[in-house]
Amino acid sequence: MHIGVDIDGVLADLAGHVVQRINNKHNTTYTKEDIHEYYQMLNDISLKDEVKQALLDANFVKSMPMIKDANKVVQELSKDHIIHIITKRSSYTMKETVGWLIDHSIPFRSCIISEYPNKPINHIDILIDDNEENIIHAINKGKKGILFLQPYNINSELRFSFSLRKEEEVLCTNNWIGVHGIIKYWNEQNLKKEI
Repeated sequence: MHIGVDIDGVLADLAGHVVQRINNKHNTTYTKEDIHEYYQMLNDISLKDEVKQALLDANFVKSMPMIKDANKVVQELSKDHIIHIITKRSSYTMKETVGWLIDHSIPFRSCIISEYPNKPINHIDILIDDNEENIIHAINKGKKGILFLQPYNINSELRFSFSLRKEEEVLCTNNWIGVHGIIKYWNEQNLKKEI
């Protein structure tokens, strides 16, 4: 299978890193758990603006911490599947983004940076993303989706409004061991269908 993997919030801990940057810049004490929406206001601080500024900073992009087990699981998945990195980051940071992936031993066949509203997903079977809009776009295109749970998407409609049909298209997890289990399950289901 071809697996599309988002970077920020899935491979890299963008929220935690941005909160640390905000705290250093504004002398605040926010935590990642204080972020309940993608682009909320933290008092008078615009999270959306802070994220945009941070992702244009090469040093910030290079120093972003990896989410636990991400490289180990992606390496394991790459033995049987083809990995495509698909992100909405600015193309301005392509060099730093690819460098970060290589430095963290993330195997991939392609790295697509798309600044369009919908990620280009025609070439994949599964999308792993923390943005529910991207997952909804994927399932509407006949793909499967794994919503990677973070404090800001924990109350996603995708977690609570499943129909039986959608349960087979979208599953949720908050860690990479869960991602591995979901893909293994879907792979086994595909093999059963082929028999």
